[in-house]
Amino acid sequence: MRPRLRHDAYDVGSAEDAAFVVGTEVVRVVGAGAWLRRLVPFLDGSHTLEGLTTKLTPPRRTAVTRLVDILADHGVIEDADRDIPGGPAGAVLNRPHVVLAGSGRLHAATLVALQTSGWRLLQAASVPHATEATPAHLPDHVILHATDELSPRAAAKVERAARRSVPVGHAALRAGYGWIGPVGVNADAAGLWSRIDLSADRDGPPPSDYAVRHVARQFVRMVERTLDGEQQGPAMWLVHAESLVTTPVRVLPHLLASPGGAAGPDETVSAVRRMRAGTPVGAEDLDRRVAACVDPVVGIFRAVGEHDLAQSPLHVTEIDVATPTGRLRLRAAARTYADARRTAALRALASYAVRVVDQRRLGPGRTVWGVRLADGEPVRLPATRVFDASDADLPVGAAAGCSWAQALEAALLSYAVADARRRLAARVDPATRHVKLDHIEPTTEALWTLLGGAGSTLRVLDVTGKLGVPVVAVMCGEDIVGCAAGVDQPAATRAALAQALLRAQSMWHDDSRYASTPVHVPAADVPTTAAEPVDLVDAFQRDGTVPVVVPLDHDPAVHAVLPYVLRVVLVDG
Repeated sequence: MRPRLRHDAYDVGSAEDAAFVVGTEVVRVVGAGAWLRRLVPFLDGSHTLEGLTTKLTPPRRTAVTRLVDILADHGVIEDADRDIPGGPAGAVLNRPHVVLAGSGRLHAATLVALQTSGWRLLQAASVPHATEATPAHLPDHVILHATDELSPRAAAKVERAARRSVPVGHAALRAGYGWIGPVGVNADAAGLWSRIDLSADRDGPPPSDYAVRHVARQFVRMVERTLDGEQQGPAMWLVHAESLVTTPVRVLPHLLASPGGAAGPDETVSAVRRMRAGTPVGAEDLDRRVAACVDPVVGIFRAVGEHDLAQSPLHVTEIDVATPTGRLRLRAAARTYADARRTAALRALASYAVRVVDQRRLGPGRTVWGVRLADGEPVRLPATRVFDASDADLPVGAAAGCSWAQALEAALLSYAVADARRRLAARVDPATRHVKLDHIEPTTEALWTLLGGAGSTLRVLDVTGKLGVPVVAVMCGEDIVGCAAGVDQPAATRAALAQALLRAQSMWHDDSRYASTPVHVPAADVPTTAAEPVDLVDAFQRDGTVPVVVPLDHDPAVHAVLPYVLRVVLVDG
């Protein structure tokens, strides 16, 4: 028997006990932790069980053999000799030639792992010479890249050296961790590695020699599984150098993995038409889609949580967003935990997308194409009017939604709110009408009742401007504690009261961090005026401006997560 740890067996043991997660099962061997730590680096299928135990005393040999048997019985360990008829000798005949590029300790350890696993080494080359080492006369080969420095640029050089249909695999070390993958044809390590935050070193000591050997063996096993069809699609794994715990890493392809090229007017019009005709994304589907964006190392969302933020009467969620221009902490609130998280995710997606500019997709004079909402005609715009990193939050006109209508409505309403806040900052007209709250639907009544504990006299004012889009402000003295627009006055009132409630919550808990956080407001319990985004477009046109929409799709992988992310820009009519 040549014992080999299964690729999907995750070490979750302690110093005292051995434990692995395999599928949905946890396999635990009490008191075997110390033995396992010594044994794991050698469970790569290159050693026989007899060879591993031959120098041990009889009692220890029995203990190790029993441990291997227990783990094998529970599917944690497999016999490498059973993979290919003829055992290791068969592997030598069936494995392709390999070009190994890279340098450093991981490169040397991978070379040994390849040789002990039956691979036919064609050449070990540095990255600059990978092209010369690629065999033009041998169709059956693979290029591997193992290095002590995780570098997207080096990965790109290796991939350029490979011809089409040639599998390429990558592995690297970084500050106490081993990165394995991706492996495959057109796996795009350069793009995937570009998602990693290289500016922040991960904690941990440099990997020991046995940890480097373990990473190398895991790398070779991943290559083998990929070539054998067991590993589907590009994947990445993170190996903790101290504990040897291996975990899968969820990563979206980088925008540079796409072909690039400026989108013309016809392509932009087609993109907007697809958004208009698209199927709305359900709440549970949104949760699944957003999960693909979350990872503490490579995700565009590094963390999603409530932390120490007060959660009553409104729930508040914070998302740490990694954008090309820096990190943002965006928050959103709602009456329920799930709605707070979903609202925060929508805001975070829009805040990310409005800061991502693929220079290859800009037209002459650094321009992009948009589409007039009124007639569907294309309009060329300066990129600076669309992509914006100057605001610490979400710029006016940028929005994401679970549908085209939701995203467009949010983008247009943000202009009405911005206009109202500018007017209120200058002067509050004494003649401003109060919003009547004596006959209100249950959702609004509940918000108003909760605000009764604010301990202050509040005024709810109709501050609709000449645009004609309903805007409601909640004033406490001279302070604006809530301001929102809606397709009708009841909708604007609900949203403004929800903002005022969150402002009061921040005062009750003496926490100003989320005082101005946007609040998700559910639809009215009793239907009110029909709300169609086209009414908003007409309102802007009557005011002499033309709304132009631009899809925020410069990061295709993120755009595929949620296609309804856009920026509305107002141009002169």
